[in-house]
Amino acid sequence: MPDGTIPPDAVLDAALQGFQGTIQSFLPGLLTWGSLILTAVVFCGLGYALLMALSNHDWFGMMMGMAYAFARIMVIEMLYQNFSSIGGISNAMSSTVGQSVSGLSPASLTPSALYSTGITIVNLLFHARHDGSWFNLVADMEFLSLIVLTLVTWFSIAMRYLFTIVEAEWIFVKGAITVCFAAFPQTFPTLENWAVQMIRVAVRLIAVLLIVAIGQALAEDWTSTLSSLGDSINTNSAYYGATQAAEAILLLWGIWKLPQKADALIVSGGSSGSLMEAEPGREIYDAAVGGAAKGARALL
Repeated sequence: MPDGTIPPDAVLDAALQGFQGTIQSFLPGLLTWGSLILTAVVFCGLGYALLMALSNHDWFGMMMGMAYAFARIMVIEMLYQNFSSIGGISNAMSSTVGQSVSGLSPASLTPSALYSTGITIVNLLFHARHDGSWFNLVADMEFLSLIVLTLVTWFSIAMRYLFTIVEAEWIFVKGAITVCFAAFPQTFPTLENWAVQMIRVAVRLIAVLLIVAIGQALAEDWTSTLSSLGDSINTNSAYYGATQAAEAILLLWGIWKLPQKADALIVSGGSSGSLMEAEPGREIYDAAVGGAAKGARALL
């Protein structure tokens, strides 16, 4: 580890902004292709319904199927018209929650800001080691190992935060293509699955931001303690080094495990949740179509 202060990090935020900017630039094209695919899917779906009606002589069933098909198409089309607005809800909501709970500015709740907090702690430990330590090879190597472990752990915390933001962005953008296949009654649960994924990643992002906010608040106390100790850290360097490493590892465990437990509470039945997808709704539909067909035959 070099002698001197490690500068605050700016690489993680730059990488995140580059990824977000690039993937957002692809979004209009994905929406265009999604609309084109939706048009083809609708054409195939309506053609299939017409062929089934001709083969089964079930014109009433065809009209009912058409009505439900148009309802599904309208839902998907409304989603496409407001796609960008819907995608920004989860990020805005999670940022608002994190800022209100922590009282920190948005600039303090970024991956680089989080990693820079760890760098500040490492700088304090390293300067104490460099300025006030005495030659003791075993103790010095032990303290240096703990400093490196603390730095790597804080980097892992920041990367986990970065990956969560990237995952949220990816799940949102991929919906531009996957949702267009939800026009069929058999594939309409695709829309629900995407919506559930969006809700789960939003909950996970909120949980991560809460942990980041807690970590930043605690880190302020840790840095204040280390600053007040100064070179006296060397009186028990193993203790202070192990304390900072353990606190960083605990924060890493929290940001890795707790958000997964939070989003696990969001479950899906794997269906669209609509009347026609439920078994009782299917029975009602079949009974209505059958009764109408028998009535039409009686009249004819």
